[in-house]
Formats: sequence, structure tokens, C-alpha cells
Amino acid sequence: MIIKMYSLMYGYKKLNAEIKIIDGKPLLFVEELGYVSPLEFIKQGMKIEMITDKEKELLKKGGYQFRL
Repeated sequence: MIIKMYSLMYGYKKLNAEIKIIDGKPLLFVEELGYVSPLEFIKQGMKIEMITDKEKELLKKGGYQFRL
């Protein structure tokens, strides 16, 4: 999956990400940032650029809100 983000701290970036299951809950793991919570996903201005259907389902189960 590819994440596009903008924040004052990091600027504009495109990063690779994957979903890891921790204690039965899907969490987003972004390169250079580590694990990103649903709230931090919104705070850092992250948007999903490329994702599979299976990854969409897992993110929704984990509480992440996004538009494509």
C-alpha cells in the first residue's frame, strides 16, 4: 500500500505501508514512522494512494477512516 501525507513536521511524502495484526487488531505500519493510530493518521494528513480490497477491509476493522 502507498500512503501520501502532508504535515508541517515531515512535509510532503509518499511512503510504503502495510497492515500488521497486533493483539487481534489491525494497525497501520508506515515506513519511517512506525505504527500509526487512526487518530494520528488524520492528524498527519495521510491519504491512501494505492490499496487492495483486503487491506481496505482490515483498515476499516481497525477504525481507520479514509476516502479513495
